Amino acid sequence: AEQFLMVARKIPRAQQKLRCLQFKMDFALRVEELRGNLKLLIRGIQQVCASDRFAGMLEYIFHLGNLLNFGEGVEYTEWVKSITISSLAKLSFTKAYDGRISFLQYVIQSVERDEPHLALFSDQLPLITKCSKLSVQSLVAEHQSLKSGLRMLINETQKTAIFKTDDADLREDLAESRESMRLYAMEVEQVLDGVQELVNELEREKKHFLNYFEEEDVLPIDELLGFIASFSEEYSRLYHTYLSIIMGNTSSRKFVYSTNDYQLAIETSKELEYLLETEFNAHGQGLHEKVSSIESAIPVPTVRSIRYVATLRNRLIHDREMKALPDRQTFIKKFDDAMVELNILIEKKRLDAGEVPAAPECTIS
Repeated sequence: AEQFLMVARKIPRAQQKLRCLQFKMDFALRVEELRGNLKLLIRGIQQVCASDRFAGMLEYIFHLGNLLNFGEGVEYTEWVKSITISSLAKLSFTKAYDGRISFLQYVIQSVERDEPHLALFSDQLPLITKCSKLSVQSLVAEHQSLKSGLRMLINETQKTAIFKTDDADLREDLAESRESMRLYAMEVEQVLDGVQELVNELEREKKHFLNYFEEEDVLPIDELLGFIASFSEEYSRLYHTYLSIIMGNTSSRKFVYSTNDYQLAIETSKELEYLLETEFNAHGQGLHEKVSSIESAIPVPTVRSIRYVATLRNRLIHDREMKALPDRQTFIKKFDDAMVELNILIEKKRLDAGEVPAAPECTIS
């Protein structure tokens, strides 16, 4: 280390040259990741704009919401012009007047009756979830950082050119280093020109997206994509629940199990929490508290299965040394058992009460 420092002291602007070297070592991976994320966002936006089913779903929700708000035959377009992307997040929380069904659940029932092909709109948006996790602001910042690195290279090349020394060997080394940096700077500039084209294309696709959906340029595009991704996931989940009920086959309800244990634990817990909240009026912060609030209304084996899921979910989140479920198959079986019993209880409760879901009043904008 001491010898390195002694040699480095003889090199003019050694610190700046080390920064240039570090930039060169990192550049290929950084630019490849940036390029991939930009392309992903562009393709994701294009998929959304090209999806006739998603467009049809928005139109259906728009007309259904206006019908419920203003009634049939009313000239409602004077009050509500269109549905915004951000309003999709409200659909699950807009309840019917009796509190037993959300507007989104009513949409699902109506779509299945009138336009069943629209229910599969998420099949046309395979990239939406990945896109929604990207931050355009972060991508732009990374692009600017790489451009700053290029300016650093060019500046160092220029500084090296004006340095004078009587040491012939050092003069030769500096000339070689300068030429190497100059050529590399040209290469980096060419690559970043290609990245700039992707940034420009992303901006064009964003403008097309905003124009197509009549959105104001207020929210970041990734936030709008996030609303669509959340809506797609929630719709698919409630849609499959609805299908299992109307088919009278609650025990065969399909649940898509994530291959990632952490994600599996999170998704199964959310599924159970949702059922306990919406169907059994459970309350509390987590799955343990929710099941405790209604423990007397659920069979003991079901309570145990739910607590098993909740306990392992909490351990996976809070125990850093726990990287996976100790027994994945047992975990899935406990979840399945709980879901089967809960759905049976739900169906029995509805049949006993003779309930028929009512159309909700709804305000969306």
